[in-house]
Amino acid sequence: MPRLNGLELMARLRELSPRLPVLLMSGYSTDEVQRRGGVESGVTILPKPITPAVLTAAVRDSLDRAASQALGTTG
Repeated sequence: MPRLNGLELMARLRELSPRLPVLLMSGYSTDEVQRRGGVESGVTILPKPITPAVLTAAVRDSLDRAASQALGTTG
């Protein structure tokens, strides 16, 4: 994305919808992302390259967690 990185986009979208599920893809490892400033809890970081199966599972998990939080349950 020109002029905007994923963390900046996430912050802008979360201003509009604070409980928006977020998946970030990165060429960096999760440890390196944390060293570079990290991300808030509840954000899934998917390291590149990613397979369709891993992406599908991460989307499903993220949506299930968001639904569980909206209902006030721990799923």
